[in-house]
Amino acid sequence: MSKQTFSIESVVYLDGAQDKAAEARSRYKEFYPGRSARRMTHLGMMIGACIQKLGAEKSVPVLYASAFGESESLERFIDSFPQASPALFQSSIHPSAVEQALIPSKQAVDRFYPITSERFLFAKALENCFLLEEEEVVLLGGEERGDWLVPVELASGESFAFGLRLRRGGDGLGTISLESDVSLEGAVDTPFSELARALEERRQIRVPSFALDAWIRIDWK
Repeated sequence: MSKQTFSIESVVYLDGAQDKAAEARSRYKEFYPGRSARRMTHLGMMIGACIQKLGAEKSVPVLYASAFGESESLERFIDSFPQASPALFQSSIHPSAVEQALIPSKQAVDRFYPITSERFLFAKALENCFLLEEEEVVLLGGEERGDWLVPVELASGESFAFGLRLRRGGDGLGTISLESDVSLEGAVDTPFSELARALEERRQIRVPSFALDAWIRIDWK
C-alpha cells in the first residue's frame, strides 16, 4: 500500500439525536461508571465513547475536528452572566471535548492536534492526517447541538461524533487515498454532519485538499 494511502482500521459514528447533556448521561452511562460524567458536556461524552471504542494509545497522535465545539455549554455560559460560571467557561472552550474524554480514564496522549474551520472542515482534518506523516493516527470529530446560537450560524443544529483509526499499510475496512493531477476547480463544501453520516453508511467520500493539491477519497471494501 502506498504511503499516500491510509487503511481504515476502525470507524465509529454516534448520532446525538435531540439529547441535551442531561439525557446524554443516561444514554452513555455504560462508558462512564459512577458519577464520572457529571461535569461532561454532551460532545465530551460522545467523543469519549468514540475513544473507548477505537482505542487511543499514548504514542498515537490524536486529531480532533469541530467547527463549534460545545455549543450547549457555550450558550449556558453566556446565559450565566452577570454571575459567569467558571465551570461552564472551562467546558465551553474548543477543544475541551477530548480533554474531558481522557480525564475519567486518566489517559494521556503525546500529540494532540485540534482543528477548526468555517469551510471544508472534514477535508482539512483528513489532509492533516497526511501532513503529519505518521504511521498511525486517530481522527475524531463532532458537534453539539445548540439553541439560540443556531439561527445566527454560531452553533451546530445537530449533535454527532465520529472517530477513525487509520494506519498506513494496513488491510482494514477501506482506504483513504490522495487523487492527484485532477483539478480542484468547482469543489463544493459538503456539510460536516453529512460527511460524518457518510462514514456510518459506508458511502464513498471525495473532498478537496487545497494544501495537498489533491482530492482525498474514502473507499470501502
